[in-house]
Amino acid sequence: MPDFKTAWTMTAMGYTPCHTSGSARTPPASIRDKVSTTYASASFRSFTGANQWNGALSALHLVRRMRACHEQAGASCQFNASETQWLAETIARSELSWFDPAARVRSSSSWGWEQDSDGCCGFDLQTAVPLKFFSFFLDIVGSDAVAINNTIVDSIKSKMRWYIDDFVGKFNSGDWSLWNGNNWTPVLTEGATYWAIAMWHEEGSLPATVMHIVNDISVLHRAMITQDGVYKEGLCQYSYMSVRSTLAIAVAYAQSFGESWPTLNATAISSLGAWQMDSHDSGYGVNFGDSHSCRGTVPETLFALFAPALGQPNFNAAAAAMPMDGCLIRMWATMAYFVQVRDPWNFWPVVVARNWSVEMAQCSGANLRGATPLGPLRSVVYPAGGYGVIRSPLLSACTSADVSRWQCSNSTRPPELLDVGMYSQLSMQARPNEFFHSEVDFGTFK
Repeated sequence: MPDFKTAWTMTAMGYTPCHTSGSARTPPASIRDKVSTTYASASFRSFTGANQWNGALSALHLVRRMRACHEQAGASCQFNASETQWLAETIARSELSWFDPAARVRSSSSWGWEQDSDGCCGFDLQTAVPLKFFSFFLDIVGSDAVAINNTIVDSIKSKMRWYIDDFVGKFNSGDWSLWNGNNWTPVLTEGATYWAIAMWHEEGSLPATVMHIVNDISVLHRAMITQDGVYKEGLCQYSYMSVRSTLAIAVAYAQSFGESWPTLNATAISSLGAWQMDSHDSGYGVNFGDSHSCRGTVPETLFALFAPALGQPNFNAAAAAMPMDGCLIRMWATMAYFVQVRDPWNFWPVVVARNWSVEMAQCSGANLRGATPLGPLRSVVYPAGGYGVIRSPLLSACTSADVSRWQCSNSTRPPELLDVGMYSQLSMQARPNEFFHSEVDFGTFK
C-alpha cells in the first residue's frame, strides 16, 4: 500500500515523523525552509502551472493550520506566531503584486480566469482554479492583504464577483456549460462553492443564491453515474474529475453548514469506486468510452469508496468506522502508481488513519499467497451501466515451476503489480449509445 502518511506529512509539514532515518525525518528549521520553493523564493509565481498552484494552496493550508494551532492554549505548534505572520504577509504581498484586474487568459505574468477558446468565454473550466485559490486567499490572509493594499483587494473581489455574476447568468439562461450535466458541472460548481462559503457574510444574499444554483444544477450530474456505479463518460479523466470535485463540494458543504450536501448520491459514488477497480487490468485502465488508457490507480477511487462517510459533518469518525472490502483494497494497492498529495485541500486524511495491512489481510475467501494473491474468481455485471468483467486466476497452485515462470510466492507479501499477471481478465461494454462518449461498444481481454 502506498505510504499515504509520509506523502501527507511531507506536503503538510515538510518532513515525516514516522521515519526513523533519512532526510525526510528532519523537520524544516524554519517556516522559510518549509516554503523555500514557493513563497520564500523571489522567482515564485503561483499562477504558472499546476505545481505552483498546489504549492500556493499548500502555503495557505499551512497558515490556516498554524493559526488554528496558536489559538489553542498550551498547544505545541510546528512554527511560531511571528513566522506564521511572515508567511501570511509574504503570500499577500506576492499575490497583490502580480494581480492583473484586466487578465483573462493565463499568461506568464498573471492568473488567467477563462479559456477564451472553442467559443467558450466567461465562467468556464479555467475559472474554477483561480476562484478556488482567491477564495482561500481572502478567507485566510485577506486581512493581511487589506493592510497592505486594500485597493487591490477590492479589485480581486470585483474580478471574482464578475465571474460569479456570469455563473448565475449562465444558470438563468440555460447555458450548456452548466446545463449539460457532464464533467464540467462539478468542476464549475466547485469553484462557485468556495466563493459562496468564503463570501457568505460579505455579499448579501448572492452566496446563498449561488449555493442554491450549485444544489440545483448538480442534480443533472447525478445522472452521469448509474445506480450500480458506472460513470457514463468513461473511466479515467472525466470519472476522476467528477469524484474529485463532487466530494470537494460535499465536504465543504458539510463542514460549513453542519449538514450533508443534499445533492450527494453517496451510495452511487461508493459503487463507482468499485467499478473503477473492476475497470483496471495490468496496471492500466481499460480504454472504454472517452477514458484513455490511464496508468495506475488513483486516490480518488479510495475517496469514492468513502463517500458515505466523507459527506457527513463528522466525517472522520464516520470514515474510521466504515468497513472496506479487503480484496478491493488489495487490488487498488497492487496497481497504485506514484501516489502524491498535491493539493492538501482535496486530500482527505481518512486514508492515512486506516491500518490497510490488516484490512487487506481480511480479503474474504482468498488465499493471499500462492496462486490467488488478489482473491478468487471475480465475475461482476453492472446492468444499469452496461458493463461486465470476469477476472479469473490462471493457477491452481504455486509450484516451484510457477515461482520461476509467474513469480508467485507461497509466503505472505505486500501487493505487487506482478500479482495481476496471475489472472486473466475479460471486460465488456454494451450500453446505450446516448451515453456521452459511448458511440460504440467495446471489449478487451488479457
